[in-house]
Amino acid sequence: MNYYYFGRGPLTWQGRFIRGVFKFCCLLMLLIAMQGYTLHANAQRVTLKLKGKLEQVLSELTEQTGYGFVGDSRLLRDVGEISIDVSNENLETVLQKVFAQTNMVYTLEDRI
Repeated sequence: MNYYYFGRGPLTWQGRFIRGVFKFCCLLMLLIAMQGYTLHANAQRVTLKLKGKLEQVLSELTEQTGYGFVGDSRLLRDVGEISIDVSNENLETVLQKVFAQTNMVYTLEDRI
């Protein structure tokens, strides 16, 4: 079978090799991008059993999800002890349970 490259005649074995490498690289990049999307979606699931300060809870949530939390550290210290026991819950649900025990509100935005 003859392969033609822009009508300039048959491709040599080197040309077919380079085309194959290019296709392989494109497929590999696509798979890597899809894996990254899957990791991001799964990173928002949380398993946590902790009783302590709000700063500790937020620190553990940052480790598990990659989401950063911004707030006044003096206000965080004034909050009493938080008790949370969740298994494979969505981050939004966990945050609702955590902040229901405080008089604070939160806003969930993109990861920082």
